[in-house]
Amino acid sequence: MSEVYYFQRYYTKENAHSSNALLLLKRVYFYSPKIFYKVLSNWLDCDENKFLPSFIAQEKGNNSVPDFCIRQNGFELIVEAKEKNNAFSENQIKRHLNSFQSISDVKIFIALAPAFSESDRKKFDSINSINVNVIAINYLDLYESIKNVCDDRHDSELIELLEEYREYCNEENLIDDTDNTIMVRSVGDTIDFNVKEENRLYYDKFEHRYEGFRYLALYNSKSIKYIGKIYKVIKAYKKENGEVIMDGLVPHSCSITDDEKIRVFNALHNQEQLYDNTQTPHCYFLVDKFEQVENFVKTKKYALFGRKKFYLSQFGLRKNCSAKEIADKMKNRTWEEVENN
Repeated sequence: MSEVYYFQRYYTKENAHSSNALLLLKRVYFYSPKIFYKVLSNWLDCDENKFLPSFIAQEKGNNSVPDFCIRQNGFELIVEAKEKNNAFSENQIKRHLNSFQSISDVKIFIALAPAFSESDRKKFDSINSINVNVIAINYLDLYESIKNVCDDRHDSELIELLEEYREYCNEENLIDDTDNTIMVRSVGDTIDFNVKEENRLYYDKFEHRYEGFRYLALYNSKSIKYIGKIYKVIKAYKKENGEVIMDGLVPHSCSITDDEKIRVFNALHNQEQLYDNTQTPHCYFLVDKFEQVENFVKTKKYALFGRKKFYLSQFGLRKNCSAKEIADKMKNRTWEEVENN
């Protein structure tokens, strides 16, 4: 990434997110109006010629035939950008719709957010404006809708800009890449416990990040040994009187089955034996199964420090695939080879 940022990092809440989306679209337009109009046409599922200027020679008018004319439909695009977990206001949306100029041929209202709740979508549906195209897209959609119409060979400058925009969105938690993300965690004495059929979990302190990744890779002795697909995250700890408190974190406020409670109790017992820290809240990442990874090694001198993320796209895999598919793709490869993809 370039040393000089295109997109501001210092901001007042959502103002920078909307400003940076505007800056991105503005730079796309000045780089290539055709790419810009192609993106618009894809959003509206229409022909891009709807926006491109038309050049017409000797067109007969009402009372004359001019030598040529150039015409272009006018359009207006309004964006309302939100951060994670910030709901859209139906009243605000309606006020935005009223601000469109009546002379615009095409009116587009874009709701931009990391994700949309069912409540948000109901609000968009309730608008039912026949004169305005209401489109809900997330920040990753915005990135991909532009990236997909770029040519890797000819649009390298624009692609570099897009990659910085995606990095900005990642840093600000605007892109939910959960189903594409593998979190690598270093494990020591607990690895045999983690992967046993009666346990199938990994635990870490609650203060550490527990969202934003679907897969958990267990790293030991300079290689990834196992990988599992997380289906539930539970927060638990022991009170001074020995009572165990459990809460479902992922999915939000999820229920906890008796089998899952037993697995967490097993982990608490394991913690008591090794660390004596059961009164500190921990997250328990439950997987269906830990798949063994064969020979996925880190060849560089230093071992893993802290945490590391890999992405399914680096392995040529689709989002939300199985842990077995990832283990197969990792087999007999090096950490550095994939890191450079």
